[in-house]
Amino acid sequence: VLMEWGDIYNENLAKKESSEEAAQARNAIASLWIAFSGLEISLRQWKRAVNVYEEALKEPLVVEIPSLYLSYARFCADRNKFGNARKAYIRGLQAIKKQSDVDLLWRNFLATERKASENDALKILELFDALKESAPDLPKPSEPFVEDIDVATVNSPGSSSSNLTKGATGATGVSGKDSLISSLFPGQAQLEGATPATTEAAAA
Repeated sequence: VLMEWGDIYNENLAKKESSEEAAQARNAIASLWIAFSGLEISLRQWKRAVNVYEEALKEPLVVEIPSLYLSYARFCADRNKFGNARKAYIRGLQAIKKQSDVDLLWRNFLATERKASENDALKILELFDALKESAPDLPKPSEPFVEDIDVATVNSPGSSSSNLTKGATGATGVSGKDSLISSLFPGQAQLEGATPATTEAAAA
């Protein structure tokens, strides 16, 4: 059915992809993929849920829809797969061009990392700097957004504190770039050399 929706879009809206109608259609298709993964999650079919997300992110029509990456990252974080959540956020930041959507991903990425490291003092530019070597092509958060995000702790929508803090590293009071990287990414080797082609399966 999802493939049919893509075909219908290509037949009717591909030539006016910048229109509001086309944008709504792309968002609707992304919502179908998210609902599909949600069905697998409700059935506790973790590997199949991962496969749905991965198939969705191969679909050119929805590869720039931030809700897909947010949903994928939240799924991973809720299952204490923080390394996979990070990779989902990184993939989204590498794929999405619209600055407001980039800032939305950064906002949620920061919230996840604050919870995972139990470090509410973590700032967005510290996270950005920590990722420079492993993911040098990430877009920078906008300046007004940086000023706003560093004022208060951000909560990731749809995720409970208890879910996100399970399996946290327990690192607090991080100081210095090296200690920041080690506390955020204890498996730094996982990120270095990682490609946006795939996110590790979040199966039990």
